[in-house]
Amino acid sequence: MSLPSGDWDAEHMLAFAPCFTDGQVFGFNPETVISVPIDPQTNRPPDVDEHGGHITPDPAAVARAVRMPICNACARRVGHASLYPLPKESTR
Repeated sequence: MSLPSGDWDAEHMLAFAPCFTDGQVFGFNPETVISVPIDPQTNRPPDVDEHGGHITPDPAAVARAVRMPICNACARRVGHASLYPLPKESTR
């Protein structure tokens, strides 16, 4: 199978990856997928403590956080204020 030539339109790109929250593989547009910032040292959002409670985030944890994609079902279930579309620079 050959791929079409020409420029790819970012609005029509499709990626597949596991949801950070539930691990289910889902398809999404990398430019607009909902994401959650995750501190790689703790493997949780910078504003969440080890018991799941809300804390004031440490600026260092915020700086090192990596945005991880989550599926729509988890985004609705979590309803967390720090969910936002994944920025373009994180998808390259």
